Formats: sequence, C-alpha cells, structure tokens
Amino acid sequence: MPKACTACKSTKKVELCGVCESPVCQKCAQYLPKHSFPLLPVRPPELHHDTYCGPCYVSKIGPIEEEYARLSVLAAKVLVFPKAKAEQTRLMDKREKPLSVEDCEDERDVLLKLAYLAAKEGFNALIYVHVAKKQVRNHAYQTSRWTGHAIPTKVDEAKLRPDY
Repeated sequence: MPKACTACKSTKKVELCGVCESPVCQKCAQYLPKHSFPLLPVRPPELHHDTYCGPCYVSKIGPIEEEYARLSVLAAKVLVFPKAKAEQTRLMDKREKPLSVEDCEDERDVLLKLAYLAAKEGFNALIYVHVAKKQVRNHAYQTSRWTGHAIPTKVDEAKLRPDY
C-alpha cells in the first residue's frame, strides 16, 4: 500500500497512478470514467486506467481529450448520403476504402462513429451509407446490435444543391 500522496503528502485514501504508479490521494487524483471517449474505435493504452496523478493527466490524457473534442466537432458536420440517395453522389469520388463499424447500440451511434472515423481521416462526407440491424437473442432476452459501412469522401459544400 502506498505511503503518502506525492502532491499533498496526505496519507488518507492513497491510490496509485495508472501511468507512472506514483502514490496519489483521492483529493489530488484525476479520474477517467470507463465510458468516456465513446467514438474512439480503439482506446489508446493510456486510457485503460482509472486513476491518474495531475502531471500524467495533463501530459497524457489532456492532448487526447483535446483531439477527441476537435474531431467530435468535425464529425458533427460530416454530410451523410445514404445508399438510397445514390443519384446525388454519382459524381463524387468513390476511390477511398470503405469505413465500417460493428456492434453499436443504435443507428445514431453507427452514424456518429462512421462520421468520427471520416473526420479523423480528413473527410467531410460519407456516401453509400448502409446501416443494418441484427437481432441478438439470449434465451428470453433479446436486443439489437447495429453495424454500418460507408465510403468517405471530400465534398465542396458550396457546389451542393439543396434537395427540393
């Protein structure tokens, strides 16, 4: 059991930092909820811990939070063109490798994760978006799992015509 907090020298409820393993008290510790960063496809190793000391949180988690917030704003602005609207996308570039997500809670979650992946790669639109639902049955309990795929592309928003 750790002896005293490295920041305030308190000996009450001392835990270890997940990154540097230095002792930190409950008052000085920074906590990261398990379900933070829901749009990340794969969590970096730095995000697998619960407790962080102040310096580790600022140096390791701070930049990840800033990048996540920036990409989340860009993902909200990504244009989505479903497969049914193929006539609007016939002149758009379709050379990129399709993005796909699996095992999502609902359709909105699928679209947000696809948009986040597109924004991360520098695209501002998703074309040929296909979202599918699969029923999962566990004896008397059933739920739905959603999957989706789309092709990311860059679109000049000034050239888009509104759909009448």
